[in-house]
Amino acid sequence: MDLGLHFIFPYFVNMEELYKYNHEDWPNFMFDESKVFRQLALVMEAYGFIKGRFKDVNIDARNEVIITALSDEVFANAEIEGQILNKEDIRNSVKKSFGYSHTKKKFISDNNVEVFADAILHADEKLTHESLYKWHKTYFPNGLSDGESIVAGEYTKERMQIRSGNKVIYIAPEVKMIRREMNSFIAWFNTESSIHPFIKSAIAHLWYEIIHPFEDGNGRIGRNLVDKILANSFSDSIRTIGFSSYISRNKGEYYRQLEFNSKGNMDITSFILYFLGAIQGAIELSNQKLDKLLKRDNFWKKYTQVKFNNRQIKVINKMLEDDFEGGMNNRKWSRMTKCSFQTATRDIEYLIGLGILVKSSAGDRNKNFVLK
Repeated sequence: MDLGLHFIFPYFVNMEELYKYNHEDWPNFMFDESKVFRQLALVMEAYGFIKGRFKDVNIDARNEVIITALSDEVFANAEIEGQILNKEDIRNSVKKSFGYSHTKKKFISDNNVEVFADAILHADEKLTHESLYKWHKTYFPNGLSDGESIVAGEYTKERMQIRSGNKVIYIAPEVKMIRREMNSFIAWFNTESSIHPFIKSAIAHLWYEIIHPFEDGNGRIGRNLVDKILANSFSDSIRTIGFSSYISRNKGEYYRQLEFNSKGNMDITSFILYFLGAIQGAIELSNQKLDKLLKRDNFWKKYTQVKFNNRQIKVINKMLEDDFEGGMNNRKWSRMTKCSFQTATRDIEYLIGLGILVKSSAGDRNKNFVLK
């Protein structure tokens, strides 16, 4: 995997000696409690706010928030690793896998969504080598990654390296160490402790990525482990918080934090602070998504007695999105709904008559309309 990162060390330093897994205190991670707990308090305050908002919305809106958040998370988790999935396909698969739809139709994204569903819906089940093998095999059902054969459904048979161009920037533990290291990790993962779930998920993610047990897909599975911990510790509202969705906006910093914290002593304060900051950022993204959904929900509540055709519903929902620009006109309407120019004109005139659409401005030569 090429992360586009370059780190220079003196020629006399043995790179492997720098890695945490070779430290005498491995894997006894430590962190500055005063700094971490101060940041954790801010995160919990933000989480409490969105949890309260989530409770106040009706069940349909609540389900819509969860479906949208999970769909975005599946997309981002794959996109971080360079895999681009179809968003509508993901959404349909999420609705099926999480019980919001009873369709038996197969979707291209089913495998990716299946891992998320297992991590979240069965979060209370113990983590095992076999469950990790299952996730890995699900991500790579044909034993192929970018067209190349990999060992799927079991730990790697070759020592893993991460490269940036021609430089090796990380070397995972030797193959003979993987099973032993994963035994320790899984035992810790399954042990109930007083560690706060947000902190535990940060430690789990970094620890797993340091071991790097599979030939490919370690990043995706590592983030699914975060989902599993959080889903087992919080209410349904946690499903609206997309860790992957947030870090996908700045993948470079995410990889820098992983690289930096894979070396040196066992102090991982900087990674936990980064992780908590990412969770807080993810909560803010969730608030924005909730704002958008409530805006749409309130609009339709206002016009419950009005009859709209499917074209009008589609366009209005699009216009209610924050990133919709330029207003609406006959030509754009016709293109979006695949209808004739005349039909578009009738649809728009109907909405103008109801006072839903108004002219955007007196100086608009394109005769655009906006929602009132």
